[in-house]
Amino acid sequence: MIAELIDRYGDPPSEVVTLTSIAMMRSEASLAGISEISQKEGWLQLKLENFDLDSVSKLYAMPEYTGRIKVIAGTYPVIALKIKSSAVVDEAVRFVRAYALSGAS
Repeated sequence: MIAELIDRYGDPPSEVVTLTSIAMMRSEASLAGISEISQKEGWLQLKLENFDLDSVSKLYAMPEYTGRIKVIAGTYPVIALKIKSSAVVDEAVRFVRAYALSGAS
């Protein structure tokens, strides 16, 4: 889709690139069993349809997430990641992909 936009209109503004990144991330998240993504007080929160301890444990074991992940219990479990960069969308995309690759679905 981006290639077609570039072909017709030239390089898109950064806002368009960000919006398409978010849309693609939400699609990947849905396939991985993440029903909601939000940001609150410096934390990225992924609301899970089903809690899979093995998948969450794999995230805890990844060096880039050491000391930055917590699980919030409740009616719907949430995995929260402490955001450490100003590139929130990029960090969210990486975290959703890491969760998906951990075997979640």
